[in-house]
Amino acid sequence: MKACVISLDNRDEVYGVFERIGVDREAWDLMWRKSEIVCIFIDDLSMAGGNVLKQAALSSGAEAAVAGGVINGTSLRTKVLIMGTRSQLHVIAEKIKIQQFHLSELSEKIRKILSSHDRLVSDFVWKMSEKEIVLDKPRIIGIINVTPDSFYEQSRKFESEKAVELALEMIDQGADMLDVGGESTRPGSERVSPEQEFARVFPVISALRKITDLPISIDTVHPSTAQKALKEGCDAVNDVSGLENEEMMRTVLENSCGVVLMHKKGDPYTMQENPHYENVFEEVRDYLDRQQEKALSFGIMKEKIVFDPGIGFGKTFKHNLSLLKSLKDLGEYLERPVYIGLSRKSLIGALGGGQTPAERLSGTLSLSTLALMQGVRLFRTHDVEQTKKALDVAYGAIKEGR
Repeated sequence: MKACVISLDNRDEVYGVFERIGVDREAWDLMWRKSEIVCIFIDDLSMAGGNVLKQAALSSGAEAAVAGGVINGTSLRTKVLIMGTRSQLHVIAEKIKIQQFHLSELSEKIRKILSSHDRLVSDFVWKMSEKEIVLDKPRIIGIINVTPDSFYEQSRKFESEKAVELALEMIDQGADMLDVGGESTRPGSERVSPEQEFARVFPVISALRKITDLPISIDTVHPSTAQKALKEGCDAVNDVSGLENEEMMRTVLENSCGVVLMHKKGDPYTMQENPHYENVFEEVRDYLDRQQEKALSFGIMKEKIVFDPGIGFGKTFKHNLSLLKSLKDLGEYLERPVYIGLSRKSLIGALGGGQTPAERLSGTLSLSTLALMQGVRLFRTHDVEQTKKALDVAYGAIKEGR
């Protein structure tokens, strides 16, 4: 059984969930008006548990949408959508805490959700080996591609001297962190050996570590590259394979470094060939949650982890848009910061923001602002100066408007 907050912005979205649950249509119009505050979706509950929960919700002034068959005894299991104010949800949690049918477990989940829902993003800190980033404002991570084939041609700095020059420029522009990579993960890209990858990034990391104390992450799926880069002074690992390799998990643990845990579906070479999800948000959320639990059980500290939903990594246009709408829910469920990479991606072109990566700066800033409004504070970008200015203005407006 899982319980999580879902954001429902209008009646049609609420009706969509009612249809998914199997709520009697006659009840839709009466019930949707109670969805305006906090909605918690429960993916599996027994008929008895659903009935008790619905009664607890109604007696608290809230509502619980269950399958129609729960009421007449023809459905043995049901999904549930609880809708109410925070105070009403606290009352529900109190009422069911000593009940059977896994409702005591659900009570704790509701309390945990409400606690996470009320927590400010600015409370979070991303801890690394000897450094940390406080998320009290938007934080900008500059992309340093020491590759000949990254999707954005202008970002390719295959000569180490040019890569270092770009990094210094980004530092002057206000970058909070640098992300150095020696292997492209664009759709259709081909793998390079760990030895070749490290040969590309080593002179860049070595030079940067001598001239800046800014946090540096190594963008790699190879544990050996990560280990060598961390020894050269990197502070975090950006792993697009989501710590699926136990050796990478061990590398992160032994170096006490930060880690970006990302979701992707398939190998970069084939990941955009008809990716399929039953529910992209739930599948990405559950994958990241499973990988987080593995990392925690392995000994990695929770404050070392941030999560990247992997926009464009094995997702269609609609999948990406669905994830963009759900970033706040993702962060609240995982109880850790969301790290986002939107810079100049094809999604922006599909929305009319430019046919080529070179034309997609304005679209990058637009989607980054959308992510900021959902609580995202870590932004990986090719364009440090423009992204920093745009998000600082947007954040100022959000902060001062409260």
